[in-house]
Amino acid sequence: MFALTGKDLRNVWDQFVKEECEESFYTLYKHYYHYLSYLGLKKKMSVQRVQDSVNDVFLHLWEKKSSNCQIRNHHNYIITVFFQKLFRKETLQLTDLDFVEEIHDPSIHQSVEEQHIRAVTTNTVTQLVEEHMEQLGTKQRLVIYQRFFLDLSYQEIADANQVSIHTIYNTIYKSLEKIKNNLSSEQEIFLKVAVGLLSSFLLIFS
Repeated sequence: MFALTGKDLRNVWDQFVKEECEESFYTLYKHYYHYLSYLGLKKKMSVQRVQDSVNDVFLHLWEKKSSNCQIRNHHNYIITVFFQKLFRKETLQLTDLDFVEEIHDPSIHQSVEEQHIRAVTTNTVTQLVEEHMEQLGTKQRLVIYQRFFLDLSYQEIADANQVSIHTIYNTIYKSLEKIKNNLSSEQEIFLKVAVGLLSSFLLIFS
């Protein structure tokens, strides 16, 4: 079966939503199965958990088919639901993580201290962003949610939204700048770190 893109995929989705068409439903399943599996395995989840999560996504779509007409962007919705299913904290087990032995190379691995500082900074920025999400536009909120709450990489967000990675960097940069205007001096320090790191990426990709 050929890969669906753009308008054809939208037509399949519309047919599934409007007519509750089983054939269109299975077409969507086949189209997204490998892509979602790729995203899940990149997150170091086990094959079984990834497969279960993919199936849960489409079970969810079928059970909620009467309300699917309210979904504006089915692609983003499917990706978001998939990661929600994949990272269910109440069911996450160590066996769900697929650990691969890596060769330790000090030149490419961060020190424990650097990792700790980055983790603390990221957690603080995430909390600040959550408290000021209402200041952002719809597209900005979506991208920020995918980055800070679903922990998607910039490339994964770009793929999910079908835009360039530079657009994602730019959107997040502007969103953080907008939030920064309403922060205290101490809070602003953490956000400046995040914006500063992002600026270096923007220089690379500009």
